Amino acid sequence: MSASTEPQVSALGRLVARVREHPVVAAVAAVVGLVTLLETAFGQVSAGVEWLRDRAEPDRDTYAALEELRLDLSPARVEELLGTPAQQVPLCEGDSCAPEAAAMEVLAFERPSVTVRVVIDGTEVVLYAVTLTEPDAEPPIRWFDGERGTLGRTGYAAAMADLDPGVTPTSIAFLRGTARTTYVEVAALGAPGDYQGLLLGHVTSGAPTTFDAEAATLMGDASGPGTDVPLEAATAFREASEPNTYGVYRDDGPAGQLFDSADEVSSVFLVTE
Repeated sequence: MSASTEPQVSALGRLVARVREHPVVAAVAAVVGLVTLLETAFGQVSAGVEWLRDRAEPDRDTYAALEELRLDLSPARVEELLGTPAQQVPLCEGDSCAPEAAAMEVLAFERPSVTVRVVIDGTEVVLYAVTLTEPDAEPPIRWFDGERGTLGRTGYAAAMADLDPGVTPTSIAFLRGTARTTYVEVAALGAPGDYQGLLLGHVTSGAPTTFDAEAATLMGDASGPGTDVPLEAATAFREASEPNTYGVYRDDGPAGQLFDSADEVSSVFLVTE
């Protein structure tokens, strides 16, 4: 070390020693050190708690996103909540398209425990549907008035039973096939439902839930040709079965004209399965 550097180092050492000897400064230094230690410790504890929560509640981020899902969101906000869609397809194409559906697209988002389908019409969300894909998950069924039960645990009839006046489906569709079975019912209340229609259903790609096959067969036999089902033919099935899908759609304007038909709602699932 050069001679010119030694006096500077020596002076610095004397200054540090005087600071350490000062009682007030020493106390402040001790407090700062304690705070730093606690921040580090609590930071590690917080990270550990988050790690445990992620494993104890693997679906909590998905549930939080579903809680924010609404018809008045923009498509961009939906993607912020749910991520990049796994599929984005037209709701229909060609001559089979109803005029109301010509510009509509279906976005399918695959999340832990659920698949979420969102129908957009330009810049407007007009329908969303949540399908259970893990039987152990328990997302709530949400409608305009709050929670209507638990998806995969609450039956069709029970999800509407305590509304006053009691609500029954206004349209039911049932499609049976060797590779796919789709059941959809909708309840369109108009103004009393805040112009939000409820849909409940069973889709093949969803998790298995209670599905009364015998009642479903009788329902299909009683409904005749086509997919439309009279309410009385579906009563036994609705009381004995549980949906693996629920959703909400805009029950006014062109969207309401389209999705008030359960058969049209079925298309949302058929084009993305």
